[in-house]
Amino acid sequence: MSHRSEILPIVCLFLALTSYAQQPTSVRPGGVATAESNIPTHGTGSGARVSVSVVDDKTARFGRPAMARIYDENLKTTNWQPVAKNSEVTFDDLGLGKYDFQVSSIGYLTARKEVEITNARQPIHLQLSLVPDPDAVQLTPPDASTPAKATKDAERGISELEAGKFKDGQKHLESALKEAPSSSQVNFLLGYSYFQQNDFDQAQTYVNKATTLDPHNIQAFNLSGRLHLAKRDYAGAKTVMEQAVAADPENAAAHGILADAYLNLSDYKNALAQADLSIEKSKSGISSAHIVRGQALADLGREDEAIQTLKAYLQNAPDSASGPQVQQFIAALEARNPKASSTPPPPTKQ
Repeated sequence: MSHRSEILPIVCLFLALTSYAQQPTSVRPGGVATAESNIPTHGTGSGARVSVSVVDDKTARFGRPAMARIYDENLKTTNWQPVAKNSEVTFDDLGLGKYDFQVSSIGYLTARKEVEITNARQPIHLQLSLVPDPDAVQLTPPDASTPAKATKDAERGISELEAGKFKDGQKHLESALKEAPSSSQVNFLLGYSYFQQNDFDQAQTYVNKATTLDPHNIQAFNLSGRLHLAKRDYAGAKTVMEQAVAADPENAAAHGILADAYLNLSDYKNALAQADLSIEKSKSGISSAHIVRGQALADLGREDEAIQTLKAYLQNAPDSASGPQVQQFIAALEARNPKASSTPPPPTKQ
């Protein structure tokens, strides 16, 4: 019996962007919403203030561009704010009620916390930790054979992409492509910029060219797989990602995306096998492959193992943006299998 209807498909990476669209796991590589200008940092509430500090996985100040999102559960409104250079962001004049805070940055898992404001006179301070996303795209410039001007434009484009300014990044990368039309990496980066703007058709065009120019560009293959997943073309994702794992059997993200494709095709045994390979080859104990693994196990009727897998994921990523959905799924499985809820999760990977 399938339990997938009891949990919305999880968006990692990059989830975590502007909405909770019902898309497959790992659709987006680690990402951040496009920066919006002139958004007020205050509300029209009763004067409450919430400040957010962003730290890395070692609790040091986070030194990269990041965006903070606040969702007002009473008004059903969402605002994004860039995190300042001191790794702080403040939301003023908020009303009483429940709020959902998220912080995201390119290459990191989105962090999330819920807060209920009950006293407008008592400021609230949150600390959110961003940990590296093992499934994230690595934005690297083209190789040394690329003309200098193209390389410089590509580097500028990468800086804009990392800051969440995808349109500006696209312009620099288009300039780079004029100088180096045969660069697989420039085509890939341009495809990535369109992907982050949800222009999947344009993204697919450039990613396809990137894989044609360089059949070993594994990141281009992975992005192609994610594009097929985003368009719910699961058979297409399966075909592309089978090529990817054949080209680079050690790439953890490729196995994870292939696992997601199998899961959505109801091929649960292969989904489980690929999720296990992704986890085995990953250098991190936190991976969206754990979520796919849990769903596949549940669909195979191995509910106790599914529960423990998902609990281990939450133990490794307690502030994950996917956490509430994973918790809901665990609760549904535990209701069906009460004995499994008493088993402690396996040790976390160090």
